[in-house]
Amino acid sequence: MSDNTANNETKKKMRLSILTRIALLFLLSLVVAAVFLAAIGYWFANETSVYQRNSAAEAVATAAKTALGSKKNLERLEYDEEFKDKLHGTFRYICSRTGAKYLYLYRIDEDQQRSFFVVAGNADEDDQMINELTREGDKGHDSLYQSETEILDGDHDSKYVIIDNQFGRTYTYLLPIIDEDKLLGIVGVDYDFKSVNDRMLRNFRNLFLLLLTVFALVFVLALFLIKKMVMRPIEVLSEKMRNFAFERDGGTVYDAPKHRFEDEMTDIEGAFNEMARDINSYVDDISVLMKEKYQTRMQLEVAQRIQSGIVPLETGISGDEYDIFACEHPAREVGGDFYDIFANNAGNICIVIGDVSGKGISAALFMVMVKTTIRENLKAGRSLSDTLEQVNREICLSNPENMFATVLAMMIDIKTGVVRFVNAGHIPPLILKKDPEYLSMYSGMALGLFEDGDFKEESLELGDGEGLLIFTDGLTEAVDAGKVQYGTDRLQETVVGCNSSGTVDPASLTKSLVASVKEYSKGLEQFDDITCITFIYRKNTDSKRELSLDLDSFNTVKKTIIGSFGENEKTRSMILACEEIFVNIVSYSKAQRVGFFCKRTDDSFSVVFYDDGIPFDPTKRLFADRDFEDLDMGGIGIMIARNSSREMVYSRIDGKNILKLVFEV
Repeated sequence: MSDNTANNETKKKMRLSILTRIALLFLLSLVVAAVFLAAIGYWFANETSVYQRNSAAEAVATAAKTALGSKKNLERLEYDEEFKDKLHGTFRYICSRTGAKYLYLYRIDEDQQRSFFVVAGNADEDDQMINELTREGDKGHDSLYQSETEILDGDHDSKYVIIDNQFGRTYTYLLPIIDEDKLLGIVGVDYDFKSVNDRMLRNFRNLFLLLLTVFALVFVLALFLIKKMVMRPIEVLSEKMRNFAFERDGGTVYDAPKHRFEDEMTDIEGAFNEMARDINSYVDDISVLMKEKYQTRMQLEVAQRIQSGIVPLETGISGDEYDIFACEHPAREVGGDFYDIFANNAGNICIVIGDVSGKGISAALFMVMVKTTIRENLKAGRSLSDTLEQVNREICLSNPENMFATVLAMMIDIKTGVVRFVNAGHIPPLILKKDPEYLSMYSGMALGLFEDGDFKEESLELGDGEGLLIFTDGLTEAVDAGKVQYGTDRLQETVVGCNSSGTVDPASLTKSLVASVKEYSKGLEQFDDITCITFIYRKNTDSKRELSLDLDSFNTVKKTIIGSFGENEKTRSMILACEEIFVNIVSYSKAQRVGFFCKRTDDSFSVVFYDDGIPFDPTKRLFADRDFEDLDMGGIGIMIARNSSREMVYSRIDGKNILKLVFEV
């Protein structure tokens, strides 16, 4: 670990109390609420301002209309200057009392021009300026507003419009004066836009400050109550929990809490005190149990190592006439499955597989006794049936737990391929051949059930490349999430899929089967021990195989070589040499049929290709003096094959090319 990492780990983390977190949360809530209230308040203030403005404007216009009086007074304004001045004074008084900036009375002539009767401003300069402008012509605007056009078109409702002109931006309220559906004139009221907005913002600010003050007071009061009613009890409980280990060592007894009032916090404190008393008792018990568990674990690990020495997890054995691969996957640290592979004094291969009832230590001990006794009897030269009968009697005489074991014992004559076997209640093996099938056999009694067990010896003869798949029920009785077993049919189908080339590699097949079962039960605990043995017999006689005239069919040759030697550097060299020969036959021989066969001796392995193509002897071709560019028509491939093999022999028999490649093994 680097110094920087160590410093980072030892650095004290920032502490943030619950009360601070609550305060921050309240503050955040307050900010959000303030923004929300500001938006609502602004909208409300604006709506209120609009309502107040419209109401005030309507009242001002109505007052101006009332001050005008009758229709005759409107006509008087055309010639009576004294009455006009009086009405002007009244309009100014109304402006000063209501805050309106301008108040005016006008009409719209037939030529769409405004004619003002009376125009008044609130301030002296405003009054003087607007009177001068209106005497010169229209009120700062050449065309009519939309609202005025609507009034002329017969819509005699009051109108509201925002106007931007040399007087500034104003809210304008228009009230038509109607007599018998005839438009006599229009009363206009202008309010300064800025003053109205200032008043609206002032109202909004006052409302917002009031609400913010109320929220702040509630915030402070809530924090005070939370600290007193929640945080203080939590601090007391936290202090007790921090000192629990120390006080436990000192033998402190936690008394029931005493409070004036009871609530959820006092319930938690009381529950902690009860829990502390229970933990004191539990810790003592757990300490004892942990010591016992540790000792048991150590014993199991020792037992597992011992069992792995007796029954290896994986075993691979090969000879000129056979290949064997076995594996075991216990469901627990130690299991009840076992297997044994050895040669007896006569040179025959003995294979024993068994499954003991039960699991764990007891099954492992019983398994060791059964396996050892069978091995000793077979090593001594006893027959299979005599061996199982002897073992069965010994088990029945000393079997206080009434345990039993299913066993399948085999003895293989590697010279003839004859397999003799005796079954003691075990699952029949699968015969590995072109069409795999389960061996039909007599199922005897499991060892340990009855003293007079009935064991019958049978035999089977294997051909070249054939073999046996021997397994325990942990392979076929594995279940998926739906509790459906893997089954013997699925096992047979899996074997067929793994043996599509017709050449079996025991290790690959065994591992593929176990992987298939584990994938089938993925996510579930392994229910039973899994033990599997694959035995392949090789008679080493000529076995001719026809190939199709396409390059893909070379896979048959490749898998045959790998099945005999496995995958290694030597095998790859053999495959490369054979592939070059096969490519030349397919590409240049003009053959209609091609085939091959293999033969293995003590120190050599031969691959013979035959075809009915044109005569061609590759052994007579000379390459020493030829340039690389001249090595066409398969010359490079033939040179590679010759250099990779110990011997290359050609013959022409019955119209066929026969080429033999001999490799050292």
